[in-house]
Order: sequence, then C-alpha cells, then structure tokens
Amino acid sequence: MLCRLWRGSGQIAGPPHRCITTFRDLGVPERVTTTLKTHFRVQTPTEGQEALLPALFTGRDVLFRDYTGTGKSVALCAYIASRYDRRKRVAVDNQPPSTQVSSLVLSPTRELAVQLHGWIVSLLRPHHPSDTDIQCILNGLDRNEQASRLQTHTPSIIVGTPLRVRELVHDKVIDLGALEVLVLDEVDYLIREASPKASVTEKFRNVIHPRPGEMLVDQIVSQRRDMAEGDVSRVKRKSKNSKKPTAAPAEDTVAKADHTDNCGRTLQIIASSATLPAYLHHSLVWKRKWLQNPLLLDMTTSESVAPQNITHHVLVIREDGTSHDVFSNEKDSLPPDPITEMALADADELVLEAVASMIIRDNIKSALLFVASSVALDPIIEKFQEQGIPAQKLIRQIDWNAFGTQVKYSDRDAGDGANTVTSYPEPPATPFESFTSGKTKLLICTEHAARGLDLPNTTHVFILGPPSTPQSYLHMAGRAGRFGRRGTVINVLSGSRHVENVTKMLSSLFLKTGVYVNA
Repeated sequence: MLCRLWRGSGQIAGPPHRCITTFRDLGVPERVTTTLKTHFRVQTPTEGQEALLPALFTGRDVLFRDYTGTGKSVALCAYIASRYDRRKRVAVDNQPPSTQVSSLVLSPTRELAVQLHGWIVSLLRPHHPSDTDIQCILNGLDRNEQASRLQTHTPSIIVGTPLRVRELVHDKVIDLGALEVLVLDEVDYLIREASPKASVTEKFRNVIHPRPGEMLVDQIVSQRRDMAEGDVSRVKRKSKNSKKPTAAPAEDTVAKADHTDNCGRTLQIIASSATLPAYLHHSLVWKRKWLQNPLLLDMTTSESVAPQNITHHVLVIREDGTSHDVFSNEKDSLPPDPITEMALADADELVLEAVASMIIRDNIKSALLFVASSVALDPIIEKFQEQGIPAQKLIRQIDWNAFGTQVKYSDRDAGDGANTVTSYPEPPATPFESFTSGKTKLLICTEHAARGLDLPNTTHVFILGPPSTPQSYLHMAGRAGRFGRRGTVINVLSGSRHVENVTKMLSSLFLKTGVYVNA
C-alpha cells in the first residue's frame, strides 16, 4: 500500500505494504463484513480502503484523497455502520433508545445523500431492521414533515444535505451537541475555497456568501469548542475549590482541543474527495481549524490524479455532422478551421445525433451524458428516445416521495424547474435500479447532480462542451471505470474553438488519451 503525506501536520496510518486481505482485518465487524459480501458483492478491500478504515477506527480526524471509483464512500458507510453495530451489541439490557444523533454524514447533493443513506441502511438491515434510526434529510422536500419524523424518533445516524440539516438545527429540531462523527463527503464541493490564484472578487464573494455546508460545520465546531472551554473551566474551578490537594488537569485534557463535548466524547471529523488541492487541506487544518492533528492520507500519485483504467477522447463535431478525433493522425481527419467554421451549441442536434450514432453503433448499454446546468433536458431525452435509446434524467431515478412529499427541484439539478415528480412516470422503487438493471441505457445529468455517485455498470461518459475546470472534468469522467473496470470518456466539442484548452487540460492531468476507433 502506498500513501503520500500532504505537506503540513498530520500522520499516515497503515502498514507500508499490502498484507491485509479482509474487512475483518481492518476492524469492520463480522456482521457488516458479511453484508458487504452478500449485498455489495465486495470480497476484499481496495488499497484505498485498506488505508482509510484503520485510520478511521483510531478515532482521529482524517483527511483522505483517492482516485474516483476506488470505494471511498463505501468505506465511510462501512465505518458508520460498524460504529452503530458495535454500540447496539454492547448496549445494556432494557436501556432506553438513544435520543441523540451520534453520526452525521453530509453530502453536497440530494442524489449522493440518497445513495449513502441506502448503503448504510443496507449494511445494517439484516441485523438492525429499524430504518427510523437512520434518517435521510434532504432539501427540496417538505420541511415540516421531516421535522415531525425527527421529533417522533431521534435517529442515531443522519445523512443529509447541509442546507436542510442547518435549517432543522436552527429550528431546534436536530440537536448535534452530542455528535461523535461528522463525515464530509466530496468536501471540496461542500465548501467553497478560493485558490491562491483566485481574483480578489472571487475571494470576497466566498467570504460574503459561504455555502450552507461551511456555515453548518462552523456552527458544529464552534459549539463543540464552547463546550470544551466550559469543561476545562469547570475542571479548574473544581480543582481550585477542593479541600484536598489535587493534581492539575493534564495538558492534553485541557487542550483536547475544539472537538470535546461536555460528556467527554470527542468529535471525529472525516473529510474525503478525489480532488483535494493543497490550499484546501491547509484551510481545513490551519485556517478553519476544523480538523485537529488529522491523519492525512493521499492515495494518488504525483504522476496522475486519475485512474489509468479510463481512456479519454476528444471528438469535434463539424457543422456538416461529421466528427474529427483530436488524437487521430489520419490525413483524412483534419481538424476544422476554428476561424471559419460555424459555432454550434454544445447540445446542438448535430452533436446529439453524433452521440446517438456512437451509442447505437457500439452497442453501449450504460452511459452518462453530462450537459451544462443551463440546458433543458426534456428535448435531449426526446431526441435520444426518437433514436430508440432508452434515456432518462438522473433525477428521475429516485422516488423522492420515499423521503418526503412536495418534491420540487431546481434548474441546476434537472435542466428545467417547471415540473414536480408527480408529473412524471413512476420512478423505480430502488434508487438507480432502472439504470443498473439496463432498462435505461443513458442518463442525462449535470455535474452537480452526479457528483460522487457510484453507478458501477457505467462504461461510457459523454461530456458535451468544454469542462469548466480540471476538477470538474475529473469528477465527471470518474463516473466511468468504477472499481478498476475499464471506462471510456468522450468529451464532445461543437467546433474546434475549445480544442486547444481541452487538450492542454488533459495533458496537465497526465490522463491516458487515445483515438476513439469508431468515431
């Protein structure tokens, strides 16, 4: 097992070589390990999981980076499930049910929150069938209904989106004063941190308009800091007023930093993503001081920030509907002139027809198509369905009514905001089942909605138009090639005006590029 340490404070946990072969060896209880095998069909941990799980079980704060598709989120869910399972097993007979939230998992999107919630429930259901102890709290659903459910039964585990969780904390429906574990999945998307090269305007905007995740975590850490300081003050007063001489409190007890509550429990914060730039790491540890003396695990290499099992392609669609492979050296595949060519829209009909032709010709059975958040999705879906390709919006893969009522979604999530879920065909009972079963071959989505999702059968990813940032590209491309499977990513450009920038970006990321044979 190879790990790299970020510059700054922190330590690496785990052995120097791969020798652990089972989840039991990593500290996962037998019952959770069995469910991983039977439900998830996961027999052995990945290298990243081998490094991450032992670090988590130390109880220390952890900052973790690994390639997309390596099982980061599965490991996080296994850890949360393991803690819950152990607590239930050692519970005293006739002990009243817990009235405190012990674990909070924050996700930047509703779709990812639903998937993480489903995984934790699945890991625990064979032995702990009560779903009310694990609740999913999402924005866009009826707030009063969610509050009522939480007041009826306080869950031990909450998986949710920051905005709604923060609202319910403000309403005093959720009490996080006894929180023990806080998971920040896709942490670089939960918070907005400007790079050192960012403009003054961007840095000012980030300060004035922080994301809900930033405000929520700040509130949790600040509350825990106040509790810790009050705890230390009480210890000092008790020592001072005692008639008998007593030893002064240990330094590390006083300095148990900002994460100790008034019951002596510590708050463990876990931050994870495939893209964690150095300036974000510095912010989490030193500027924001969210993580205290964390274990810093980096499974990526200096040569590449993306898995090598994925091949990347760039196709340019000409105004006559023909395509040009940027990495082709064939003389009859010359690139169009960016000055004289007609500029097509990213989701132009000619572009969609080219993608449909590739799907039909290559018999692609599981693909994602990424479009800009400003693009209406219904016309695109209609276009593919006319070609005989079963296509659907990503948001339609979830029965939102299972988590609440009055679902409304934004333009950013769905491409249009005029409808509610009740106006669409019945969604699958199990999230993403229509796609994973092969009934739906193509999912249309935005980068925001698909961030962090694990759809393991995805073989191809089509990206319409130039990516906004290298990190954006990596996360979209990372939906293919999960768990070491081969994947293909095709960036489809409407004209050659963006070719130079895109090829430079791919080169800077040290990605494996190639010619798309059937283009």
